[in-house]
Amino acid sequence: MRIINKYWVMLACGFLGVSCYEDKGNYDYAEIETIEITLPQNIAVMSRAENIVFEPKVVSSVVGELTADNSNYEYGCKINYSHLNEENRTELWVDIDPEKEKRIDYFADFPAGSYAIWYWVTNKETGITTSAKGRVNVISTTSEGWMVLSNIGEDKKARLDIISRDSKGNAIVAYGVMGDKSPDIREATQIVMNPSMYYGGESIFLLSRTGGYRLNVSSLTTQESDNMKLTDFILSSTEGEPVALTIINSGNVAGPTSRFCVTSVGNAYAIRSSTSGSSFETALNTDVGGNDPTYQVAPAAGTSLERPGNSACALLYDITNKRFVGWNFYATDNNVLFSLVNPDDVTKKFDYTTGMTFVDMVSTRFSRGLVYTILQDSHNQRHVYGINLSGSRFTQESLYSNISSEHFNDAKDYAFHSQYPFMFYCYDNKVYSYNLGTGTLNETLTLPAGEKTTMLKFNLFMNMQLSYLADHSDEFLSKQFDLIVASTTGEENGGIVRFYTIDSSGKMTLKEEYKGFGDVVDVTYREVRG
Repeated sequence: MRIINKYWVMLACGFLGVSCYEDKGNYDYAEIETIEITLPQNIAVMSRAENIVFEPKVVSSVVGELTADNSNYEYGCKINYSHLNEENRTELWVDIDPEKEKRIDYFADFPAGSYAIWYWVTNKETGITTSAKGRVNVISTTSEGWMVLSNIGEDKKARLDIISRDSKGNAIVAYGVMGDKSPDIREATQIVMNPSMYYGGESIFLLSRTGGYRLNVSSLTTQESDNMKLTDFILSSTEGEPVALTIINSGNVAGPTSRFCVTSVGNAYAIRSSTSGSSFETALNTDVGGNDPTYQVAPAAGTSLERPGNSACALLYDITNKRFVGWNFYATDNNVLFSLVNPDDVTKKFDYTTGMTFVDMVSTRFSRGLVYTILQDSHNQRHVYGINLSGSRFTQESLYSNISSEHFNDAKDYAFHSQYPFMFYCYDNKVYSYNLGTGTLNETLTLPAGEKTTMLKFNLFMNMQLSYLADHSDEFLSKQFDLIVASTTGEENGGIVRFYTIDSSGKMTLKEEYKGFGDVVDVTYREVRG
């Protein structure tokens, strides 16, 4: 055995010697190719209206930047969209580059949403594939923008339109986004954005005198099963319809502390829990919780609109006894409204029992949460009451009486700035800018002859913190302080919505104008969280 082993060792050494003798050192070294793919950022297209078009930069360490006509390379791209294929099987990806070309050009036949894309390039000679991931934002006319709520014709049928922008930033107006299958909603009053990160997520409410409805947050459509009596009230037999809804936030970062609503018969309701799934239960406008209402309140509830939130309170006006009443989420007995107690003579500016007729109530962010209320006395003179709700307190801050400005006492609508002490009101085809601090008229804006104003509003964004918004740039946030003016020519689609910037002197400067609406009753931004 030892002789045989020695023989094989010697034979192996002989082969090694021959191999070394024939090695001439003529190796052919090839560089290992690496490929870098750079996808474009912020790819955005309009759903079912535009093509997903882009061409990434592809650089080879061997060849340099690859051109589309280089036949040595093949490309591919898929988008992460779950669907049923022709064999009725679920697939998670859609091939958006069937021609295997470097440039992608594919019709965006996908619902609105943010989608992952997977792009790759293959060297045909080596068979090595390099890939990269990116995102495509598929938007729709209902993804984000200004929701415009109108009443159409003599029967005041509600219609919801939206002013949005396409992927190139061009303004688009989509009319009648609720479609023909929506419930028969008439005499609309309000469109409300309710942001929430609780279970169930954000919601959008459309209120009217024939019913309040939750809207689909993607399509803005609704159906009879979305009636708030079925989704947001303990009892579907609750008297009246919700016509005014207020979001209350005391500093929560996930969702509102409470929602507060007033119905068409003057009853008030609150969500008395900040967790998801709560509903409106019994009316609060009663002397004893759980009993039948003993008085009626005006169709409005004021609160601080400071962000982040700083109040858990709501201010209401008792139209039966002509007095201010309040509600506090954290009150020991929060199932009833309570009478506001007049401050001492030193700080008292007015009596909470006014004896006056309710005209309007507007919540603001001014002075960290001032609510303005316009009341009218027996001589048809109107007065502006300022009650601050910051810190979950009711503080008398101001009273403006004997305002002698033109048409103040018979104005159609009122709006109040959240940065300056400016009041805006409208009458016929005119809009007035009034300085509450100096008691002087800043400016009178006259719209074209034949128009009549229908609404004034500042739209303060409702998300719990403004940094939650997808766009929280200074330019975007400044939209909260643009005055929204709605008017109509009287024709069925004669409604016009204009946006005006307001400077520190109270001057109104036209910024944007859109046409084709009905009699506009509310304009609210469809917010998108980042």
